[in-house]
Amino acid sequence: MTLIRPIEDVTHRLNALIAAGAHPARTTDRATKLLERLNAPVRIALLGLPCAEKARVLHALAGMPETTAAANAVPLEMRYGASEHAEITLSDGTTLSHDGRFHAEDHPDAVFVSQQLPLDNLKSIILTDVAADANAEEQRAAIQWAMPRTDIALWVSPTFSDIEMQIWAAAPDDLKDHAYLVLTGHPDGPDPTALSQHVTRVKALLDYEFLDVIGIGHDLGAQTATLADVGLAALSARIEKHAETGRRADAASALMFLNSLERVRSRPVKVPQKCPPPDYDAPAELIDRNTQAITNLRDRGAALLRLIQVGDEPDPLAVLTHCGESLAGLATLLDKYDDDATDSLSALANTLSEAEDLVVLLGLEDGTGPKIDAVTLMLQVRREREARLAA
Repeated sequence: MTLIRPIEDVTHRLNALIAAGAHPARTTDRATKLLERLNAPVRIALLGLPCAEKARVLHALAGMPETTAAANAVPLEMRYGASEHAEITLSDGTTLSHDGRFHAEDHPDAVFVSQQLPLDNLKSIILTDVAADANAEEQRAAIQWAMPRTDIALWVSPTFSDIEMQIWAAAPDDLKDHAYLVLTGHPDGPDPTALSQHVTRVKALLDYEFLDVIGIGHDLGAQTATLADVGLAALSARIEKHAETGRRADAASALMFLNSLERVRSRPVKVPQKCPPPDYDAPAELIDRNTQAITNLRDRGAALLRLIQVGDEPDPLAVLTHCGESLAGLATLLDKYDDDATDSLSALANTLSEAEDLVVLLGLEDGTGPKIDAVTLMLQVRREREARLAA
């Protein structure tokens, strides 16, 4: 097994699988969907009561120069395009294509707008201002509409009033698990210190209703400061971190899929026998196979020790790769035998399959923890073999 760390390598393997055209249609379709998910921009929905601040946050995240913004009257999606172009859906269901930017006064019967803009920020994200009337029923309907179109939700509000709190309390938990509250003001005015204190109070009050509460503007003390200052930087960092977590989870699913295909392809096909195989000395054969497995693991363990003794700090990726290759080598050793003879060897094959998957998942994590976990995994496999040999 070769350990794949960068997510880009996962997409390369999926592309190669699809291009080869050697798999059943169902397998290719699954690979295509996984690839589309990994390459898709992160969908960010801006929720909340109508307010100019929501439009300002939308423009700031898109990387547009800050201008005086009014609340959007219809749901507005912003995505990347080589030139400015708008797809405008009207109340009768028809769609108009318009080169340039959408202007509400030109299309008063618009109910949804998808606006393409040549902005670098939009190459990795899709922003949607989920505009709706201020009444609770319309807001709840807007949340339900946004659910299947959202990876990360931002509830944008000057202060987060009691009415907003009631609306959000009824939101689905699946949305709350990926939502941030963005506060842009304070009940007593634009004092930066007061907003910072308000953010702290709201955090304590809401507990787990949001992933975090972020104040946009509590660092805006200077007259020349804009939304692109510290508050927006904090919001952008949270969005990027949450999106990366999602991408790692998607990459883990893709790796499990790819590795399962490799195991199926590499294992020999066994022809069913019409009569039972001849008798053999199962205990002696089992001891021989276990002994070889343990010897293999000990040799790989000694090599791992030499690896981590090189330099001041061993490379976590190198350690993970070594552990993954060790487990794969053990699986190859078992494949040399007709291993349908004993339940013990079948159990070992299942253990190795699970261990290989775990090492792959550890490769998607950061830090030294995964390195230690991978070494522990190898020791567990070795101890299991020694215990069976002693039994």
